[in-house]
Amino acid sequence: MNALLEQEDIDRRRRLNDAVACAEVDIVSSISQQRGLTEPKETAENVAGVTLAIGAMITNYTICFPIVVARHRIQALPAAYREIYTDTPMGFLQSIRRNYRQHGFRAMYPGFGLGMFGQAISAVYESLVNEIAQSFDTTQWNQGMQFLVGAGTKCILWAINVPMFPLYRNALILRVQTDSATTRRSILSFRGFLAAYRQDLLRFLPWQRTPRETTLPLSSVFIPSCIFNIITESMLTFLYKRVYRAFTSPAFRERRHSRRASSRRHAEKNKDTHVGMLHTFYPEIACSVVSSIITRVVSYPVDTILFKLMMQDSGVHKINTDYTGFFDCVIRTWQDEGGWRAFFPGWSGGILETAGGYLVLEAAWWTYRFVDWKLSAYPNNEIRTVRKARRLRERMEGA
Repeated sequence: MNALLEQEDIDRRRRLNDAVACAEVDIVSSISQQRGLTEPKETAENVAGVTLAIGAMITNYTICFPIVVARHRIQALPAAYREIYTDTPMGFLQSIRRNYRQHGFRAMYPGFGLGMFGQAISAVYESLVNEIAQSFDTTQWNQGMQFLVGAGTKCILWAINVPMFPLYRNALILRVQTDSATTRRSILSFRGFLAAYRQDLLRFLPWQRTPRETTLPLSSVFIPSCIFNIITESMLTFLYKRVYRAFTSPAFRERRHSRRASSRRHAEKNKDTHVGMLHTFYPEIACSVVSSIITRVVSYPVDTILFKLMMQDSGVHKINTDYTGFFDCVIRTWQDEGGWRAFFPGWSGGILETAGGYLVLEAAWWTYRFVDWKLSAYPNNEIRTVRKARRLRERMEGA
């Protein structure tokens, strides 16, 4: 009887010692897996990632902008620019070079930055609206109230199109206007741009009258433009998610293969490693460029029609066009300008934009490899407690 009690006491003490040892390992492991909040290497990687991402976007925008200007010109004013721009990649490049020689560097960048400014304003506005909407706890509300709140939030988000439409229209006028036999410049200064923007913005007031008989009602230009923007944004988001998933899947397979080939300790260290901005910016930039190119190709015909409608009554045409609406412009473009090809003027400019985006992605990739190589030798300044705890954990696991 006494031997049985002694054996039970020994087993109980052994289980207690095992539990204490496991608790010690868990505590030390949890400490050793924490990282310094101000680790210089991680900070340097995040700064490098953000800098490379912003630099790649600005570089792509700057390089492709002269091509975009030429493409928009032949889309919006095909009669005025058909003889100036030969619709082939080499013809486009020669026309851009000729424009630079005749009118200088500024002629290649009319209205530069207005599109990016509008996108930044829209992104900030959308972020603020979503943040305010998420601050309300709607879980206790019924389905009807939740639906009304969601619909109201969508309407508030779409309201940004009201001030953005005049901005994009006048930015388009700045890009395509020129002095020729059939066209003239209607915006000559920054004050002229502000005056034109104000005039277009005031048209949204219900008591404002249409300035001219040929001025299209908002239902013929603004509403199709809003619907088109909503569709293209949804398409862009959908394509971005799909392309990102396909783009990153090989990296995941390589990561799993490297983990299986490495030791257990190295695998645990890799598992706990934080992926900074440096290692995520390139997939995001690449997927953004690819999805944007695909969306631009799909939406190209509608862009052509909307550009023509925006140019009506802009003051650029010496003899104003007289389209009565969106579908009237579609029908007359098909009948008068050569069928389906009339919806794709400047297609070679799209090819050059794709090539420019590819060059930017290649440059961004090699820059990323260089920065990653430079930061690989960065000193690992772990805090002393974390370093000691990791060594203690390794000794305890080895024992």
